[in-house]
Amino acid sequence: MPEALLQFGLVSYTNGAVEFGGPVMALAALSGVLLWLLSVACGALLSGSLVYAVVDLQRTGGSSAGACLKRGVKVLPKVLIITILVSLITGAGFLLLIVPGVILSLMFAATIPAAVVEGLGPIEALKRSNELTKGYKGLLFITYFLWGVLVGVTSLLVAWSFADGGGMGVLPTLLKGATVILEPRF
Repeated sequence: MPEALLQFGLVSYTNGAVEFGGPVMALAALSGVLLWLLSVACGALLSGSLVYAVVDLQRTGGSSAGACLKRGVKVLPKVLIITILVSLITGAGFLLLIVPGVILSLMFAATIPAAVVEGLGPIEALKRSNELTKGYKGLLFITYFLWGVLVGVTSLLVAWSFADGGGMGVLPTLLKGATVILEPRF
């Protein structure tokens, strides 16, 4: 919600501006940085809270969203630092020809759970994640790949369902185009 409000305010301001320069560009840059920070902070809060939710479900068979969020806020600074650190390390790896970035992202896949569950600091959590993922990088890669395909296909289906104002005009057009192409010509 805060992201949407910030974007709405920026769009409203820039639509009212006569020319797109100077103060508008500065506002756009500042709001871009704020959106990025907000996105990273919200992701870190969600990551820490979800770790607590999974641990609660495993230990007690139930979980409370409010309690998990409250504990997630307590570890937010640590998780935020870890998130930024892992992003910088894997980003550098991706700049080095993709494969090192993939390997590093698999190596640090368990960093946040290690930090939250075991109460480790950022560097110790990176080391612990490396230990936990040894021998499982292939399985992690396949899991992340399949999850990515599932999320991508679902996103496409949702976006497609809203195409043409939800009026289902896209599907009949696509089907008609496919049948015309496949239609035998005699």
